[in-house]
Amino acid sequence: MQSLQDQDDLIPRPRGSLPKMCAAVLSAMTIGGFLFLSPERLFAWVTMVILILTLGPLLHGLCMLAEEILYHSNTRHRGRGWSHVLPACGLWGKTLLAAGLAGLLLQLVRHPLPHQGQSWKLVILASSLYPLLKSLGVLGPSEVEVSALCEGRKMNVAHGLAWSFYIGYLRLVLPRLDDSITAFCATHQTSLGRGSRKLIILIPLNANISHKLNEEDDRILFSDNLPNNEIDRAGVRGRVYKHSVYRAHECVLEYATPC
Repeated sequence: MQSLQDQDDLIPRPRGSLPKMCAAVLSAMTIGGFLFLSPERLFAWVTMVILILTLGPLLHGLCMLAEEILYHSNTRHRGRGWSHVLPACGLWGKTLLAAGLAGLLLQLVRHPLPHQGQSWKLVILASSLYPLLKSLGVLGPSEVEVSALCEGRKMNVAHGLAWSFYIGYLRLVLPRLDDSITAFCATHQTSLGRGSRKLIILIPLNANISHKLNEEDDRILFSDNLPNNEIDRAGVRGRVYKHSVYRAHECVLEYATPC
């Protein structure tokens, strides 16, 4: 049997907020340094950088928008129009709002940046190069970023398998399981236990599932099968779903108590 330490090594923990904390500390240290060196132009520098970092993704979104409108508006977006395509390309929401506010604040700032003309040239050049570098994969997301995105949106393989198990099996058999158990108890002179009923799904860490549970533990004995459930599914008339009843002996348990 695997130890708890081995199980922790097999099952990855959900990713936390440490990258955000590190980014916040790094930004605070950098802004603090500029505040010490040039406090009168700090606000202008910050708005300029925000404008560069948001205008670049917006231009990249325009490049993606051209592809989506010309070739994929019907097949991928089903002709739902600009209200769907624009957010899908990142041309909506926080990025657009941040770019607009940064541009407005940069015009209203009291202490303009030195060499204002060159600063705007830098904005245009950096924003124009961003779509190229992004398209070439230089600024592409790392494997950790892709994994974190899939994990946050519940798009991992494990999530897909779980949904498949629920939609293709549990959603069909669970509504009929209670009646099957009642019918089994009536024919086998077995009484139902008191208290709430719980469904516990056992998933081995090594994905090795035995065909006979008594081969894994001789204290688990096969009793009988529940009555069959026949369900029309995927073009198959009367597909049979069945469950087996086992008797477990020498089960160690303890109720959780406050003290």
